[in-house]
Amino acid sequence: MGNFRRILAAGIVCGLIFSCSGCGQKTSKADKTDITAQIVDEEVNDMSAGSAEPSAVSQRDIDKMILPIDAAICSEWERGLRHNDKSDEVIWSALMYIMWDYVKSADTQSDAVISISKEKLMDYAADLFYGLERLPQRIPEAYQYQISYSENDNTYIITPSYRENTETKLGNFTENADGTYTGTADLYSTDTNELLATWEVILAPNPGYSTESSLSTKLAIKELNLQEVRQTEKTFAKSATFLGLTDSHTVEVQFVNGELAQFQFYDEDVAGKLSGLFEGNEFAFSYTMDRETGISEITQIY
Repeated sequence: MGNFRRILAAGIVCGLIFSCSGCGQKTSKADKTDITAQIVDEEVNDMSAGSAEPSAVSQRDIDKMILPIDAAICSEWERGLRHNDKSDEVIWSALMYIMWDYVKSADTQSDAVISISKEKLMDYAADLFYGLERLPQRIPEAYQYQISYSENDNTYIITPSYRENTETKLGNFTENADGTYTGTADLYSTDTNELLATWEVILAPNPGYSTESSLSTKLAIKELNLQEVRQTEKTFAKSATFLGLTDSHTVEVQFVNGELAQFQFYDEDVAGKLSGLFEGNEFAFSYTMDRETGISEITQIY
């Protein structure tokens, strides 16, 4: 996976990569995705490179969608945010996940932060959300510690979102009568190789596609529909800074990367320990997350 990220940084996408792994871990190469005969051969597509009009979709174009699809899936899986282009929170969440792979590909930049031009970030956003024409001007409060904009050089400074140890693999894609493409994406645990969930993915020709940008893709995510959740609940261990109680069953915390988050709590022992904390106190805790609702509940404080 490390090789994939270095290739991506150089603007070259290899047509033999079909899985995307979280946390920068190296993964085994997935079996090659079968694309139906309706999608033209790569060689035909390559002949039209550089033309003003988007050329026909190739196997390589499908393969190149693994990065945005993986980012969109992680945003849903880890935050419970359903993919749509009408929510500033959803858009910025997906962008921070796709930046995780971007930052790992940039050898000259810190693993903790990345500076990217507004133009380049828009190329990624157009891949993630079909028909998106501009980046949201409003940065949600929960992400303001992770995202800042510099008007002087028209760049965003982003701390990417941490990721679970997961890997996304694409299934077969078929062309539809309306020119879109429908396929599946499976999310696996890289620790256990367990299938966690499956999504239906609908791709459409990207109206923002540019042959001048190595980050731009011919296709964009039009719909992402969760089909099956196999791991409905999982326990996580985290440490964070206590910011306060927003109500009798909700606590707000800040993680080390600046991200803000809220957790529910109902256990009396947990409630007692939280009530004894002051703003700025660091604490460690375990929590569960319902994958279908996105609700996270603290179950234990250490």
